[in-house]
Amino acid sequence: EDGIRDSSVTGVQTCALPISELGTSVNTAFDATYNCSGIVRLICVNATKVNTVLTNSVSATMRDIVLVLVNDTVYGGSGGSLSVTSLHSAALEIALHEMGHSFGLLADEYTDQPPTCSNSTEPTQVNATKETVRGNIKWGAWIDAGTPVPTLTTTPGVPGLYEGARYCPTGLYRPTYNSKMRSLGPAFEQ
Repeated sequence: EDGIRDSSVTGVQTCALPISELGTSVNTAFDATYNCSGIVRLICVNATKVNTVLTNSVSATMRDIVLVLVNDTVYGGSGGSLSVTSLHSAALEIALHEMGHSFGLLADEYTDQPPTCSNSTEPTQVNATKETVRGNIKWGAWIDAGTPVPTLTTTPGVPGLYEGARYCPTGLYRPTYNSKMRSLGPAFEQ
């Protein structure tokens, strides 16, 4: 059954749209595709189609976060103006990570490529920096004076300057050893 579902108890609204199978490919309502920008795990959707459905279904004042679920169990997702996740067994963790991009405007903190590492300019995201001077680090107010910079501890939740962020193993830094923006499972820690 298609249409809007509203739960006044949780404030969650859902919009289910049909898909149709065309031979070996699937025609989705929002043109969901894997391998965006040559990154196998990156799922892109047609944001114009998503926004059209939203505009016709849910008032802008009634939505804060948009999450598109792709009815496929292959690992994938994306964040940006809206969040996207597949129905992989880690879907909840993927969705939280992608919402870190969409809602929190956070950078990826892992060093896997692609995308290509680019550490020549200061990242705009609050959880990545090339700065190594303690007083100039974006999250410097949360780094204890006794914590070395760069930071080498593997203790969870200790703010510091940990090397490796935004697909770069060196030259960019993140605020904690491991967080949801680095791997699935841990807390955000931002």
